[in-house]
Amino acid sequence: MSREGSVFRRCAACGRRSSRDAGRRCEYSCPDNGRITWAYVIDVAPTGATRRRSARSGFGTYIAANEALAAFKGEIAHGVRPDVDRYLTLGDYLAIWLTGRRGLVGSGLRESTWRENDRHVRLYLDNHLGEIRLRDLDRASVKSWAGHLRSSHELAPGTVLNAVRTLSKALNDAIEDGLLDRNVAVGVWKVKPEDRTRGSAWTGDEVRAFLRSVEEDRLRALWRLLLAIGCRRGEAIGLNWEHIDLRSGVITIGQAYVSGIKGYSIQPTKTGRIRRVRVDAGTVDALHRHREQQQFERRSLGLEGDLPPDAAVFVNPVGKRINPEGVSARWVRLCATADLRRIRLHDARHTAATALLDRQVPVHQVAALLGHSTPVTTHATYSHVIDGAGEAVARVMSDILDGDQAMDDTGLGTRCPAHNRDCASRSPGASPSGSSAAGALNTGDNPRNVLTRYRRR
Repeated sequence: MSREGSVFRRCAACGRRSSRDAGRRCEYSCPDNGRITWAYVIDVAPTGATRRRSARSGFGTYIAANEALAAFKGEIAHGVRPDVDRYLTLGDYLAIWLTGRRGLVGSGLRESTWRENDRHVRLYLDNHLGEIRLRDLDRASVKSWAGHLRSSHELAPGTVLNAVRTLSKALNDAIEDGLLDRNVAVGVWKVKPEDRTRGSAWTGDEVRAFLRSVEEDRLRALWRLLLAIGCRRGEAIGLNWEHIDLRSGVITIGQAYVSGIKGYSIQPTKTGRIRRVRVDAGTVDALHRHREQQQFERRSLGLEGDLPPDAAVFVNPVGKRINPEGVSARWVRLCATADLRRIRLHDARHTAATALLDRQVPVHQVAALLGHSTPVTTHATYSHVIDGAGEAVARVMSDILDGDQAMDDTGLGTRCPAHNRDCASRSPGASPSGSSAAGALNTGDNPRNVLTRYRRR
């Protein structure tokens, strides 16, 4: 059997093949003395999958069988595969799908995305749904599978949602391939905002205590940068000196050092966009000192001259870009040394976002600072912070309408309702598109003074 197909004679009763020299009756003396007909067989499985046979018999002549085979091959060539999904299992299709997506890495598909898809298929999909025929997969089966992941595997709702999204993407591609008519995974698992796993965030006192404890650490500039602008780990490690303008205090973030199929490498940012962020004066000073330290280490290695523009900002003592996993492990050790509440390195990003939103910085500015694709992402992730900030706005409006300056000592309520922004004095870290978190972590103006300035306008 081949993908070209073959035509042969067979007994209509026992199904065994018959030689062309045989007569009109079965040459194997089957009990039913079966009639001999013509048939064809062809492999219909997509390339890379287990072979699947499609056969049809009952033709009176060789010419009729051959014409039917040619017509069937024509349907396959034009994307109409009436028999493919009859045998193809979900597991087989996902294996083909992953192979095809791997070829897209580097041309629109991030390596980390492919790795996540592969992990979902291996850990969650193959073991539970892999044996189901693709055309037999229904909505009830997908719902049952998602519920099983949540209860038996004790996965977070967001993790289950990501696995369902991987399945949904594969089924969408199956529809484009003409294998399915609809996607049964769409909308089967939804995560409410209150069910989302929230990252932990340090308070301003904890941030300042941590920065004091790492003052002598070799990577102190990296820790301050992560807390000041809330960038992703890979974005910070992927920075070159040409991306940092120490005179203006502006950093251009357009690439990331992330894990891929062949290890860590420079890739575009998660959203594929380039953003410019202005940092506060303290962070600029920390980067200045870090550059001087790097120059000293460079000379100790026997390398003369200034740092080239494409030199990595955060490197190990021998000048190689630092390993992201080692950075995360070092963060944990420094938290323990500082005797602070342990949070993940990624939670430094949550700390920056929470500090800014607590100080009433508009959501779209925080989204631009963090590199979110849309402010909707920021609102969904930090809705608990934004909802709490509404009380401060209400207090300001009460003071404007009723002349009552009743305020608590939380430091909130400094947004100017007329301009929909924080009218307090901005920190040096206010960026062109958003505010640096460094200013939000320091003590700002007294809210009463802000209101006084607002009334004078």
